[in-house]
Amino acid sequence: MYVCTPQHTQVHTTLIETPELKVDACPGCQFTSCLCANEAKIFAWNVTATRLGKVNVTVSSVAEDSHNLCDNRVAVTPLQGKTDTVIKPLIVKPGGILQEKTQNAFLC
Repeated sequence: MYVCTPQHTQVHTTLIETPELKVDACPGCQFTSCLCANEAKIFAWNVTATRLGKVNVTVSSVAEDSHNLCDNRVAVTPLQGKTDTVIKPLIVKPGGILQEKTQNAFLC
């Protein structure tokens, strides 16, 4: 998800787990970050689709109240527009190597 803020803001980003999308544990992953003006952050998750076809991926970011400094500046929480949600459809196709199985019979 691409997140951009006009000021220094602390954001927490979440990937919504659905029956079609399994989110694997990521012990060292960070989903909270400080964003400054005209800056973008990339968040990544380990996910597995549980079915083929169109699967919706929903990601949400929330501006959090924070007493931490962002680039040595006080983090600002906006009064409006604290949350942004993006829903993107992905087409899941089978992967791997095509395998063909044949059965032979000898009749005499």
